[in-house]
Amino acid sequence: MLLMQQNTSSPTLSIGLPVYNGEKFLEQAIRCLLNQTYTDFELIICDNASTDRTQSICEAFALEDRRISYIRYETNGGMIRNFNAVFEASCGTYFKWMAHDDLVDENFALRCIQALQADPEAVICSTEVRVIDAEGFVVEVPEGLSESAGDPLGATRLHDEPGSARGLEHAKQHVRHRGVLIKSTRCYEEFGVIRSEALRKTPLREYYPGSEKVLLTEISLIGKIKVLPEPLMFMRIHDDRLSSQPGSGDRRSLYLAPDSSKRKLSFPPQVRCAGGYWSVIWRQPLPLRSRIGCILNFVRFLLQVRKWVAILSIALLGKEPVVSAPVLTRGPRAGSDPAREQVTPIPSASQTRSTQHA
Repeated sequence: MLLMQQNTSSPTLSIGLPVYNGEKFLEQAIRCLLNQTYTDFELIICDNASTDRTQSICEAFALEDRRISYIRYETNGGMIRNFNAVFEASCGTYFKWMAHDDLVDENFALRCIQALQADPEAVICSTEVRVIDAEGFVVEVPEGLSESAGDPLGATRLHDEPGSARGLEHAKQHVRHRGVLIKSTRCYEEFGVIRSEALRKTPLREYYPGSEKVLLTEISLIGKIKVLPEPLMFMRIHDDRLSSQPGSGDRRSLYLAPDSSKRKLSFPPQVRCAGGYWSVIWRQPLPLRSRIGCILNFVRFLLQVRKWVAILSIALLGKEPVVSAPVLTRGPRAGSDPAREQVTPIPSASQTRSTQHA
């Protein structure tokens, strides 16, 4: 393992950026972090044995800015190990995961930390999200498709309802739990600013597809999840993104944890994910009423018949659900003035392919 320049200070915010072969978008992601108006942070980059220009890009930035620590693994240990490693190497009071292909507004960290400092019961703060394409243009799916009977896994859904509509800031734990387990598909909130002490109460991401939602569900039992109305997060969809890859859960599991000899898993990934949701209810300390409420949420989750039929078709038959591809609308480029950008329809086939997990 190569370690280049370890930050010896104690910053308020730690940002973890796991990456594998990210040369296409990595520079943009790092630049938007270094341009944050909130400057008391460290940036930890974990490189999962990339074979492209990722190493040279990271080393150049580490020489340019002492807030950056660059860690490179000699072998590819999978995406989950890399995601967990950036947190384990952090020391900030707050933590944020950053995908190498996403962007954030320059005021993102400042707004989120201010909100967390103002509300001690909140453990995550994120913002509304704009989805962008490979070229950085905002894209939207026409309204109404999220409830389509032909799309039980939410493949065409680019946004969840606002956090308030999902009850993510509710005082009762089982209401927040329902808001993530039943009412959330994309789980963008995981990429918000999180209290590190809350993350330490969880096992972080586990080695199966969908564990990111299990983690967010567990965090919802620890504290409130705030979603600010400002659109300061830009999530990129493109053909190389893992969630855009068609294929079985087994192939995705190998990507998440290539060393399958050490993590031999006998159950389909969707079943392991459901088991993760069940474990969350018993791992966190809950009053009896909230625990019963969470159990009822889990039962309701299991009774989503159309969703489970689609999942079993993938797990047992390798059959992907057929979803009519909508025409996406291309809006302004991320970070630009919307009034100066032309809004045009764009092809949608590559952007709308997405396999969701229970």
